[in-house]
Amino acid sequence: MVVKNVVEKLPSQRKVFDFRYKQEIDLEDETIRYEQIGYTIFAMATPSFEHERLIVKLLKQLEDYLEDKSCKVLGSNIGVNLDKFIPQLKELFSVKEYFEKQKGRFKDERVFLLSDISIQCEKDGKYQSTPFGYPKVPEMVIEVSSPSNWRDDIGYKKDIYELIGVPEYWVIHNKQNISVYLLKDGKYVSEDYKVTDDDILEVPVSSFSDLIIKFDV
Repeated sequence: MVVKNVVEKLPSQRKVFDFRYKQEIDLEDETIRYEQIGYTIFAMATPSFEHERLIVKLLKQLEDYLEDKSCKVLGSNIGVNLDKFIPQLKELFSVKEYFEKQKGRFKDERVFLLSDISIQCEKDGKYQSTPFGYPKVPEMVIEVSSPSNWRDDIGYKKDIYELIGVPEYWVIHNKQNISVYLLKDGKYVSEDYKVTDDDILEVPVSSFSDLIIKFDV
């Protein structure tokens, strides 16, 4: 996709190697959506129709429930800014190598993730994001897995959310199979929710005891 001598001529050094799709990407291209851990870039694939419809259905249920509460549901266009956790993340086994790969290729050492859905709570009602995501620990994070990234969702992303103290983390494998991780004494305890045939899966939200999400999509 990118010729080597073109990369070398770029004075801004904004073209970097994406370790998920094994190709160079241009960070100055505003159509590129990516996550970053340390100096390592992970480009985000275009979601499938089913993936996006599921997210829309979830967002609607959460938005309706939170309408009169001091919490807001956010999509992946905001993401989560984790720069303040960089010292701890550098010691996390599953991601520490990402702080060495590409080091010196470009100057910005950052950590931000574009979670499919996150919930942020502010008692004073003041929400202030940054160019690299919301700078506080979410109350809840939901990832809808795809064939290209499901290992990330149950691997290093789970480790990161556990380390920073996200109370509740969901990985939706599909509308009939969901893994829920709840923080207990600093570690995640998991529970799987599954149904078969055409049954509608219903999953309780621990962070909001009177909320049950229905996967009738």
